[in-house]
Formats: sequence, structure tokens, C-alpha cells
Amino acid sequence: MERKKIICDKCGEEIGRMNLLKDRVIAKDRAGAAVTERFFECPACRTHYTVTVTDREMRLMIQKREQLMKKVNSLLRVGGSKERMQQLLDADEKLKEDLKSRADRLKGEYAGGDRVRHERGGCRRNGAAISEGMHNVIRRRERR
Repeated sequence: MERKKIICDKCGEEIGRMNLLKDRVIAKDRAGAAVTERFFECPACRTHYTVTVTDREMRLMIQKREQLMKKVNSLLRVGGSKERMQQLLDADEKLKEDLKSRADRLKGEYAGGDRVRHERGGCRRNGAAISEGMHNVIRRRERR
């Protein structure tokens, strides 16, 4: 299986996977909890790509979703009821939608603004714009 390459759209250099993602606290929310940005940078030109922004509430939602998946896996192992399984899957789907909505809002609030130019498909894989999975949340931020 061929490994997909991540190519910087500014300079065209390949961005290696070694230590690709980094986290940093970019703000504090109203309650004083950390707002964290997950990002990577092109090693050649230092172009900054924001993957996601999370706050305390979003991190709690992610933990809740992980707990739901553990319950689903447990039910699969022991052969739990289909009704209970469907309840858990419905709750997971709702939580997934809430997470997406919150992620979009947080990125707009903390990764938006005058200094930041967002572009869909800002990062490319094998010449094709990334638009699925984790990379559909990548937005480009150029340093001044």
C-alpha cells in the first residue's frame, strides 16, 4: 500500500509525518480553561495549518463519545439487545453532529480573523485537495 504524501501548497515541499501534529494553548475560555489548537507546519516555509481547535466542553464531548463507543463494543462482545445498541448509536450520531458544529464554531472564533486566510483544500495529498476525514478540517493560516 502506497503511503500518501502531504504536500505544502505554498512551497510544494513534502511535509513528513514525523512529529507532524503539535498542540498549543491559544486562549482561555470564559471559565479560564485552555483553548487548544492542533496544527502542523511545513518544515520548509513554516506555513501553518490548523487541524482543529478544542475547548473544555469539546474535550468532554469527545470523552463522552469514547465512552459510548466502549459501551457499543461491550454490547457487541456480549450480544446485547438491538434496541440498546440502536440507542447508543443514535446518541453517538447526535454527539458527532454536536462535535462537528462546535468544532466549526471554535475554528471560526479562534482560528478566524484578519490575520488568517482560510482555504478549503489548502493542503494537498498526491496532488489532490484533501477534503475527507481529519483533513476536511484543515485550514490554512499564513504567518505575517
